[in-house]
Amino acid sequence: MGKKVHHVAVASDATIPLERLAETIDEDTGLVAITYVSFRTGSKTDVAEVIRLAHEAGALVLVDAFQAVGAIPIDVGELNADFVVSGTLKYLLGSAGLGFLYCRQDLLSQIVPTQTGWFADKDIFEMDIYDYSPSASARKFESGTPSIPNIYAGIAGMDLMHEIGIAATEQHVGRLIDLLVEGIDRIGARMVTPRDPAKRGPMVAVATTDEAAMVGALAEDDILTTARDGNVRLSLHAYNSEEDIAAMVEGLERHATLLAR
Repeated sequence: MGKKVHHVAVASDATIPLERLAETIDEDTGLVAITYVSFRTGSKTDVAEVIRLAHEAGALVLVDAFQAVGAIPIDVGELNADFVVSGTLKYLLGSAGLGFLYCRQDLLSQIVPTQTGWFADKDIFEMDIYDYSPSASARKFESGTPSIPNIYAGIAGMDLMHEIGIAATEQHVGRLIDLLVEGIDRIGARMVTPRDPAKRGPMVAVATTDEAAMVGALAEDDILTTARDGNVRLSLHAYNSEEDIAAMVEGLERHATLLAR
C-alpha cells in the first residue's frame, strides 16, 4: 500500500505550532519527520512534545538534528527518540561527507534498509550476490567502504567540541544572539527567527530585499553568511565573540538599503 506525505504549514513566527501537528498526526500516521532546528530560519522545535504526540498516535519519529548537534545538548534516551540523523559538517566542526544515524535499540529488528553495502551484511566475507541478509546490529545501516579522511576530521571535531562543552556552547551562543537581537532592533531590521529563546537555535535569519546581494556585500566585509528564503542567515558557534556580533550589526547597518523593514 502506498504512502502519502503531509506537510504541516509554518506559522507567521517561523515555527510549526504543536496544535497543527496534533491535528495532522493520527492513527494512520506511520512516521513524523521533523527538524530540531530549521536550517531556513533557525526556529527550534519542541521535539520532546512532538515525540509524545506521535507516540500516543502509534507513529514513529525521525529527528533531523543536523543544525543542532554540537550546539545544543541532545539526549536521545531522554527524548525517547526513535531515529535521529545528523552529520559532522556543521556544529561538530568536521568535514562534509560524514553522517550518522541513531536508531532505538528495540526498532533495529523491524527496520530493513532498502540500500545496502558490504559492511551492512551479517557476514561481510560471505560476499553472496544472491542473498541479502543484513546484520542484526546497527551495522545494517552502513554502506560501503567509509570515507576514512572524513572520519578522522569528524573525530577531531567531536573531540574539540567535547573539550569546549556543548552546554557551555549553547549558553555562550545564547548570550551572543541576545546581543545580536538588540543590534537588529537598534538598526530597525526585521528578524525572521522567533524571538523566544526557547524557540530558536544557534542561528538568526534577517529579512532582506535581496538576499544574494546582502550575502555578497557582507562577504566583502569579511562577514560570512548564507542566503535562505529571501533572508540572510547568521550562524553562530563557540568560536564567535561579542566583537563578531558588533561587526555583524555594523555590516547589516552599512548595507541597510538591502534590509527588508
